[in-house]
Amino acid sequence: MRLLPPDLEVNETEGFDPQKDIFQRRQFGVSLAKVIENSNEGLVIGLDAKWGEGKSTFVKMWRGYLGSEESGIASIYFDAFNNDYQRDPFYIIASEIYQLIEDRNPSLKEEFKEKAASALKVISKIGLRLGVKTITAGVLDETIFEDDIDSISDEITKATRSFVADRLEESKEDKQRVNEFKEFLSKLPEILNTNKPVVIIVDELDRCRPDFALNIIETIKHFFSLPGITFLLVLNKSQLEQSIKYQYGTAINASEYLQKFVNLWAILPSKVRGASSTVSVYAAYCLSQMEYKGERNSSGIFVDLAEYFQLSLREIEQSLSNFALLENSGVRGDSFGSACLSPFFSIVKVKYFDLYTEISRGLRDYDRIEKEANIGALINKGWANMTKPHPVKFCLFYCCTKDNQSQRAQLDNELGNMNVSIFGCDSAIDDIVPILNSFEQGI
Repeated sequence: MRLLPPDLEVNETEGFDPQKDIFQRRQFGVSLAKVIENSNEGLVIGLDAKWGEGKSTFVKMWRGYLGSEESGIASIYFDAFNNDYQRDPFYIIASEIYQLIEDRNPSLKEEFKEKAASALKVISKIGLRLGVKTITAGVLDETIFEDDIDSISDEITKATRSFVADRLEESKEDKQRVNEFKEFLSKLPEILNTNKPVVIIVDELDRCRPDFALNIIETIKHFFSLPGITFLLVLNKSQLEQSIKYQYGTAINASEYLQKFVNLWAILPSKVRGASSTVSVYAAYCLSQMEYKGERNSSGIFVDLAEYFQLSLREIEQSLSNFALLENSGVRGDSFGSACLSPFFSIVKVKYFDLYTEISRGLRDYDRIEKEANIGALINKGWANMTKPHPVKFCLFYCCTKDNQSQRAQLDNELGNMNVSIFGCDSAIDDIVPILNSFEQGI
């Protein structure tokens, strides 16, 4: 069995390939494109989903669809996280637009570059933090206390008046430069020879430094939010709200703040046709891609637990790597106990690491494990022909009560009526945990 699920490579032109669109999100992508196409507004749309839910894969497929004959929408994609070492979001976005113009209408690239450079000068000026010495034309320096205070006061007054007058004149020029840039940008669909809005996809926004992420959305709103241009911000809304509080303080209403910049929220679907969740679909898909050929009950229990714990797609991958280690190490063998508990501990090590650490140090209190792993509501769905309880709970309970003869006798009596194997249940935890402790996944 492979230790890692193979990366899903998505070519920017292939769109929603049925073999790769395992969550059947094509229809959602088509609907999202139609909403944009039939609107003549400068929309900023937030695509919200948790980390590891397949947002980036979706937007890469979606971009391929946008560029197809069926849709015909020009688009730009850039990864904000890969650019957060840069200081100026305006420059990044303008550079992406420049490349699109260069590809579609190179005769106008120089005009755009000139207007963008002019606007960038204005933005750079706005960003400066003027110190007292700058405002007073150098009057307030280290010699201030060597001169007469009244004469210094007169000089400050003159310098300040001069500075304010110059700034008022500059302000008119600055507004004109920004307006010229916006006017040119508002004609972007026409420049690109299309009658449809241009879509700019900003991915991985929630992984950026808080200041950079907020600078991006503020820059978009103030300089790029124009009719004919739609931004799709790909993010985890709750995480971005934390960035807002980090930047501006906990007193701010982060949700209200975001509403000033985002016109519409789109929620990435978490169900596929047939009412299956993306969790169960992805877990089964990864098991197949990792070439699992072991016990069907064991893989079925993994999918069942992944659904029960509502793992993110990334957590599924991490848990399956643990599961593959156990499978490849031969620890499971034909043991019923290990077959049932291998999926459980593969997930617990990812989902409840502190609890896993205590178990690896000798914790064998079933009631506490059940409570802290939140498996009280875990019910059997027919695994191993058992009617009750869930095989994971049964094996875990059997392991934890091997030194309690009265509990064991009662359980043995119940098992006799259920006709299930207890092979390997006594030693399952002690067989599994040392293997998982011997390996750590890289980041």
